[in-house]
Amino acid sequence: MGSVDVVDSELVRLRAELERLRAENVRLSRLLELRGLDTAPAPEQLSAAVAA
Repeated sequence: MGSVDVVDSELVRLRAELERLRAENVRLSRLLELRGLDTAPAPEQLSAAVAA
């Protein structure tokens, strides 16, 4: 397997993990909403730096 194949397979794996985490976030937000809790991000999360 060449280095491009390794990078491609890692990219596929990371995209699948990202999708799984997004779906989990939606599920957890819905559970919080059902309990009447706020699901909006905290102000410090909105202003946090994002790595490139």
